[in-house]
Amino acid sequence: MLPLPNLEVEVPRSLEEALTILARAAAEGRRARVLAGGTDLVPNLKRGQEAPALLVSLAALRGLDGASEAPDGSGALHVGALTRLADVARHPLVRARAAVLARAASLIASPQIREMATLGGNLCLDTRCRHVNQTEFWRDALGNCIKAPGAQAAPPCHVVQGGRRCVASASADLPPVLVALGARVTIASASSPGGRTVELASLYRNDGVAPLTLAAGELLTEVIVPASAWRVAYQKLRARQAIDFPVLGVAVAVDADEAGICRALRVVATGVTPAPRAVAKLDAVAVGKRLDREVVAAIGARCRDGLHPLSTFGDDTEWRRDMIPVLVRRALGELGFGGQA
Repeated sequence: MLPLPNLEVEVPRSLEEALTILARAAAEGRRARVLAGGTDLVPNLKRGQEAPALLVSLAALRGLDGASEAPDGSGALHVGALTRLADVARHPLVRARAAVLARAASLIASPQIREMATLGGNLCLDTRCRHVNQTEFWRDALGNCIKAPGAQAAPPCHVVQGGRRCVASASADLPPVLVALGARVTIASASSPGGRTVELASLYRNDGVAPLTLAAGELLTEVIVPASAWRVAYQKLRARQAIDFPVLGVAVAVDADEAGICRALRVVATGVTPAPRAVAKLDAVAVGKRLDREVVAAIGARCRDGLHPLSTFGDDTEWRRDMIPVLVRRALGELGFGGQA
């Protein structure tokens, strides 16, 4: 059993206190990490993947969980960042307004983990790579890598030969679904406790070491899913049909008329790059066309051409890439397009 390192822990009793603690740590140049459910962070701490100066536990905070309708009558769905994944999966309002979000949450890890892990934690999940998600002893024997803490001045990338940028992959299920849904998030800080609202997609950048754009002292507090005519489905590829992280996840969002003519299409993938990856140049193969079997096959082929999984997870990269059109076809079939499920 791997023990936790010695850590300084703060347990704020309110959001304002939490933001003050985070702001103070940032001003002092001390790296603070936020602990929500801890299902990913705690194992990383035990493996020595992270060495924060301060751990800020949100266990005592109230009012940052649950789901509700927007008070402005827009029909938007508001979900607190501290909502447990199990509650996201079974909440009647989430199931009614964003069924794909509930389903994707139900596919994450195990029932025990879903009872602990949070929505905000999944959106802020660290990137993963088979060369860094190991014990400190294992990493030292390998010679470390770009992402490993305490690595040498110019460590190598063991995935991309000669690479100088970390390509550890996104490994969370909910970001591609919520990006496809056009979700926004509220981010609070001590200087702006009410928070600022941004597109969820802007929370991520293509950097395996620092995949989030959150500044020191900022905290994600809420997710907002707009009401829309988009129909969204999510397909997940993993070694086992339970517990495992996705080695590939594909969210497909379609806006189509009653005749099945596509007005707009989004495909967002996880498990490919450090950030959720939206496939480009889909309009030419989909928009203005009936989503029949032939068009769905063309969409899948375009997605395969636009996504290039790397060996960050150790799985066969060609198999993962060949599964891209399969997952796209299954997702569109689930939405009633392509003549097959």
